[in-house]
Amino acid sequence: MESRIPVENIYYLLCYAWDQLEQGELTEVDSEACETLQDLFAKVLVEGTQRLIKQGFHRGYLETSEETGSLRGRIAFAPSVRQLSWTKGRMVCEFTELSYDTLPNRILKTTLRNLLYTEGIDSKRKDQIAGILHHLHEVNPVRISSKLFRRIQYHQNLRYYRFLMNICELVHECLIPKEGNGQSQFRDFLRDHQKMANMFEEFVRNFYKRESDFKVGNSTYKWEGISEASDQAKALIPTLNTDVELRRGNELTILDCKFYHKALTENRDKQRFKTENLYQLYAYIMNRQLKEPKLRVSGMLLYPEVDEGFCHRFTLQGHPMCIATINLSQPWQQIHDELLALVEVRID
Repeated sequence: MESRIPVENIYYLLCYAWDQLEQGELTEVDSEACETLQDLFAKVLVEGTQRLIKQGFHRGYLETSEETGSLRGRIAFAPSVRQLSWTKGRMVCEFTELSYDTLPNRILKTTLRNLLYTEGIDSKRKDQIAGILHHLHEVNPVRISSKLFRRIQYHQNLRYYRFLMNICELVHECLIPKEGNGQSQFRDFLRDHQKMANMFEEFVRNFYKRESDFKVGNSTYKWEGISEASDQAKALIPTLNTDVELRRGNELTILDCKFYHKALTENRDKQRFKTENLYQLYAYIMNRQLKEPKLRVSGMLLYPEVDEGFCHRFTLQGHPMCIATINLSQPWQQIHDELLALVEVRID
């Protein structure tokens, strides 16, 4: 399924999932063919860094300590005594100074350098990367880990870096060093079911936030109608966690996203909706209806299309239901239009 999704569509999925569509649209993914995901990510980082070169890289105040003959900042007496600095007419001073050697710039430089030695990236793109690295000569490389990205504190001056850091983190997760030649392979993250399922859910939620007039969110709530249960029993009852909720006035659609290889199951040569998915959605609807009796609640199961697309609508105990697929391999504008059309149809 995943291998048929065009590279540019994956890019848009990520832009919506990260809620960084404006920054993502600065790179025209249709203007130049990228045969691989790693080449696309390299293109995005190259163009993003080129914009940073024009507008100026972020600088931050860094703590510095050095032995100097001209006093600045505060004197560090303990290291000055250990080094006998005063015998040389010098003292160890600690001070802060503005520097380009900040954590986001370090991550950016290290990621670009790693892409130089990654297979599947166009040679012209690698030449661009090599040229960009000269502009980052004041920045030291860093050993990248997943925890490192959590240390970045975003503010107004770093707003443009957030998208680039998302790309850098994804590249970090997917690069696999090859033995012997110093090259790296790019692991196809599309084969990571959990990662793709999370991305698909975030994409759908943020898509409707941006492109529709629904009030969009998700909820966690407890089961309604439970009685005569001990505190221990209540603690063992799982909560209900919805993926996406679309509310407009007195109408609420609970949308459950399922990134499966097969949207239907087969039993005795007959295809059926997946029982567990329908039960789960039904539980969401009935508990939400009990919570707000006057609310008109409907449900939708949304799958990526695999072999054959479908959209089935019916009413279940008075609740409008829709079980549908979305073809992620079609042109992006069609994906956009079909997603909007799915939530505008109502069953009376």
